[in-house]
Amino acid sequence: MQKTKKSLQEKKFHKTILHRFIKALSFFILTILYFNCANYLFCQSQAEDRYRFGNLDFSVVKIFVDDESFGSGFVIDGPYLITNFHVVEKVIEAKRNDSKNPPIIKWLNAKLSQDKIFAIEDYPTAEVLNDFISNDTIYYYGKASDLIVLKPNRNINLHSKLPLSKQWMNRGDKILVAGFPLGLEYMTISSGIIGNQRSELIRKDVSDMLPVSAIFRGQGDFILAAGGSGGPVVKIGKTISKDSVIGIAVGGKTKNAKKLKRIYDIYDNKLDSIIATQDGFNPQNKIHSNYYEKYLIFSSFINSNVQIPEFIHVSHLRDLLDLLEIEH
Repeated sequence: MQKTKKSLQEKKFHKTILHRFIKALSFFILTILYFNCANYLFCQSQAEDRYRFGNLDFSVVKIFVDDESFGSGFVIDGPYLITNFHVVEKVIEAKRNDSKNPPIIKWLNAKLSQDKIFAIEDYPTAEVLNDFISNDTIYYYGKASDLIVLKPNRNINLHSKLPLSKQWMNRGDKILVAGFPLGLEYMTISSGIIGNQRSELIRKDVSDMLPVSAIFRGQGDFILAAGGSGGPVVKIGKTISKDSVIGIAVGGKTKNAKKLKRIYDIYDNKLDSIIATQDGFNPQNKIHSNYYEKYLIFSSFINSNVQIPEFIHVSHLRDLLDLLEIEH
């Protein structure tokens, strides 16, 4: 009887040990599988990001007007270049006023950099489409939406890697924004989310000739500075093939910016007038030093003023392309 009881206890003990061993082994195997899957997904994500950034490298361009860095843009099929109206506005206005020597638009992207084109005099040029000069509807829609379509003059094998989105913008959508802020030598990419959207009514005397009465803008938390205007705002899809341009970076909403700029200009002009005199600027002169102090203060206010980055929704670009009879 005692032997039977002891035998049952031993079997129960061995069974318990076996169960614990199986549990430990299962946990070990699952842990290995988990980390392998996590590592695979991480590596896959990294690979996708490399392709995603590569698409931006070959699609985003730097825009120059009269050999000065002016803004950013991107390629669509045609090929055409898309940027903000204000980036090349002085070219458009010069041509509408029949100027004999309008400013020259040049551009550059990573593809050309690989072709070792480094001297700005060798950069390819682009032209504003004639419809923006001769057609008032297209001109005013471009101006109201702050969008323009350029045609590269040089026959370069450029292809769009950024399809235009057919979706509306939603709060929380993840986005990438690419361009050349501050005239940087190389393109930079920032990320963020769409925080909100707003509409901006167009003056009735202008909207009467346009297909819309308001311009839709998105707001985000991405980085945007002078020179980044015109760059693509890309909505990140579940896969790279689902990425698409949801908007065009246009600047930011800044509180009291115009008031600060007007005051800054006053002191800037006063200092220019003083410097232009025969005696020039004298730091010992109280009036001169007072103007200079105010100039520095308001310059600091402008540069540090909080800005909410914005972009123009891609639907307005689609409208423009339709008016221009360009397939997209």
